[in-house]
Amino acid sequence: MSVCNDIYPHCAFGSFLIKFFTLTFNKETENQRWNLESSQCTPLLRWAGSKRGSLPPLINKWRNSQKTKYIEPFCGSAALFFALAPKSAVLSDQNAWLIRTYQTIRNFPQQVSALSNSFKRDKPTYLTLRAEDHRSMDDVRSAAIFVYLNRNCFNGIFRTNKAGNFNVPFSDSRTGK
Repeated sequence: MSVCNDIYPHCAFGSFLIKFFTLTFNKETENQRWNLESSQCTPLLRWAGSKRGSLPPLINKWRNSQKTKYIEPFCGSAALFFALAPKSAVLSDQNAWLIRTYQTIRNFPQQVSALSNSFKRDKPTYLTLRAEDHRSMDDVRSAAIFVYLNRNCFNGIFRTNKAGNFNVPFSDSRTGK
């Protein structure tokens, strides 16, 4: 299956209207890109509220269910997706930049990795990259900046201001690797 670039239908959630963006995955056609045939993958991103700490019971529940398609409405770091390595999956999130990053990593993993790792790990570089408008740049640069900011921001938090700009401070205590 290919990536769905369309916005999911708007879903009512309490008094809010949330736009969902989605990435579809089919293991038979895409296992080379994600390399899920090898040992268990670990999430690339740090994410507040990640399921990483709850993986053992969730994995057991999944395996006992005998389901074949994994659907994650709020994927974040996609910790459970990577731990399960399902044959088919739909990863969704209201964060369009996150889904765009996963789509780009799926399609251009080496380019995203090389660019993200080329950025110097210091506060001036972090602030410069944080100030760039990811919506107006090519996909590889946008994804590389997302990964870099995530690996070097305070506690892996994703937060934006009213203008939609990422505004989490730099963290001196993270290695960024």
